[in-house]
Amino acid sequence: MKKGYIFLFLILIAALASSHNVESLPYGTPREWHISMPEHWHVHECEECPSGYMCRYEEWVPSVYVFGRPLWVFGISNEQQIGGVLNFRSYPDYDCPENCTENIPILYTAELVYVQPWNPDFNIEDVPLTYIPPGKYVVTSPSFLVGDNTLWYFPDDGTGAHHMHADLKTNKPKYSSGDSFARVVLQVTDEETGDYIQADSIKGDIALPDSTKKTITPEDWSWNPAMECHYYMWDFTNDQGVQADPKEGQYTAHVYVKKRFYEDVQASTTFGVCYHATLALEFDKDIPEYDLGECVHVTVTAADEGGQPLDGEIASVLSLPDGSEIIDLEWTSSAPGIYSASYLPEHEGSYSITADISTDSCYLEEAGGTFYVRDCENAFAILKIGESFLDEPVDFLLTVFSEQGELLSGGEVTSLLYLPDDTYTPLSWVDNEDGTYSAEYTPSSSGLYSVCGVIIVEGEGTCYKALFDGSFAVTHKALPDLVILNEDISLNPASPNIKEEVIISVTVRNEGKADAEDFWVILLIDDEVVHRVFIEVLPRDESITITYTWIPLYSGGYIIQAIADPPEGLL
Repeated sequence: MKKGYIFLFLILIAALASSHNVESLPYGTPREWHISMPEHWHVHECEECPSGYMCRYEEWVPSVYVFGRPLWVFGISNEQQIGGVLNFRSYPDYDCPENCTENIPILYTAELVYVQPWNPDFNIEDVPLTYIPPGKYVVTSPSFLVGDNTLWYFPDDGTGAHHMHADLKTNKPKYSSGDSFARVVLQVTDEETGDYIQADSIKGDIALPDSTKKTITPEDWSWNPAMECHYYMWDFTNDQGVQADPKEGQYTAHVYVKKRFYEDVQASTTFGVCYHATLALEFDKDIPEYDLGECVHVTVTAADEGGQPLDGEIASVLSLPDGSEIIDLEWTSSAPGIYSASYLPEHEGSYSITADISTDSCYLEEAGGTFYVRDCENAFAILKIGESFLDEPVDFLLTVFSEQGELLSGGEVTSLLYLPDDTYTPLSWVDNEDGTYSAEYTPSSSGLYSVCGVIIVEGEGTCYKALFDGSFAVTHKALPDLVILNEDISLNPASPNIKEEVIISVTVRNEGKADAEDFWVILLIDDEVVHRVFIEVLPRDESITITYTWIPLYSGGYIIQAIADPPEGLL
């Protein structure tokens, strides 16, 4: 694949002016309504009242009732003459107990500005809007006392809020005790268009195993424009700057996501910090192939990161050929760190098993393996692997035939491709119905790959089975690299007069590792293509110069561009 670079040769630099369009507010002028409170009573989120609401006179207070039309909340008038945060919670549909608070999750978090009750004055573009659909809510605030307060809002125009979805996850489900950071990733999607979008505000916390927490503020997040996601690098410390003790355990991250003109969303994820463990799973046969009626014996060996045997319980999942699973295999310990189980297969096919160990701490690794149960005749399989270059598809062709030389179609291929980082992935095969089977894989890293598998072909009254394997190395493909630098574009004369003939010269260089073949070089003046040249071949480490005669017809500045191997739309 050839790469084309665009460089601008500016005779005159002009200043460009741009305008910024800001979406208008939903509807109309601001209105107000009051929070429902018992007379002469105030609440505030604090240690004595962490949720900031209570049950009074058989009613949850304080509360607001949004009926008919949704609202866009933005402000508050209160005695403290300050803004802050107001939390909206779902109003319970059951009788409240007397004089207590309950754990009701926050549905919406509104950032409120202070509004003078006698003269509502605000900058429209600075107003933080929070969409509140109809319903009855219990409201609290960690920022100010909720008492005789007035909320300010805009009624919705009937369009409603845009909707988005938030997906929160970490870069791996388990971290080792030696990891310094956890990468928390948030991706927000516009539900109507499916596009990834950037949030305006992300707040939340991470609950640590020792019951402390780490508060996440909007300033903690960074935006990755290439991946179109937010990320936060967390160092496993709580709000006091202390790591959880013990650090190992389960962590839960929860965030509230806000974006202008969208309904708020929440997202959560759970991850662990665990010890490293070495788990090995082995069958009682070097090649795990069994006949129907033959018992399968499995052994798991477990050691901690210091090499000491692990004492715990083995949890396993055995996947059967029909897609069902068995999770109640009985494991026994014959020696410290050594566990065994047996299984009598009832059906032919491919079986897979994964095993993990449960102790007082969590461990990173799990062990797995596959065994086959068949009563089949031997067949033969020849695997051919095509050229293998980084980021380009590698083709696999499997030819299967019987001992009599008959090509065998209609088979089921099960295989694993082992990657350079010691992980593996299954290959998906297509039956070509001529005794051959095809698969494809695009490697994303260089190194040595290996593939192994089995094919089972059902016949009339019999079946055939063949094992196959192969390996290949993935390297970078030698590619041309076409470059046009700013100094590769020259004018003669350099400062022409009106209607004076000018010779424009453009030098194209191939700095890649392969010859560049069959490409165009185009010349543009003020974004209009004025000249194009077809190049049949440009050897590596060589250059070629093209020229064009141009006569400027007016004074002023011109933008001259040269593009090697341009997209088809420019040709």
